[in-house]
Order: sequence, then C-alpha cells, then structure tokens
Amino acid sequence: MNKQETNENEGGKRVIKVCQQCKQEFECIINEGCWCEKVVVTRDMLKQIRRNYLDCLCKTCLKSYGPSEN
Repeated sequence: MNKQETNENEGGKRVIKVCQQCKQEFECIINEGCWCEKVVVTRDMLKQIRRNYLDCLCKTCLKSYGPSEN
C-alpha cells in the first residue's frame, strides 16, 4: 500500500510506503538505488516474502528475513 506522498530529489523519486508486515511508514527510493538493494536475503526467503506480501517491507522487517547487509 503506497501513500501518495512523493518527492523528486537527487537520488531518485522518494515514496512514503507502509510496510506490509508491521504497518510502519518508511521511505522507498525509486530509480536510484534504494536501501533495500543492500539487504541480503536468500532465494527461498525472497520467494516467501513474495508469497506473503504484495509490496515492500520496511528495513527492520526485511532484515529479519536475511543474514546481513552489504
């Protein structure tokens, strides 16, 4: 579920989203390397996330699925 707050700043389009798991708001950066690209999850965990959620998870929830951050 996306909120409709967006900003075009250096680093890409910033969108405020609501985490599909914990329902907390967080910032997503579209087109220019979002923070989520640095979170490492296994292929199996990614499949599980995609089965359970239609949109993004916040950093805390996403990191709970993976071993580390690059």
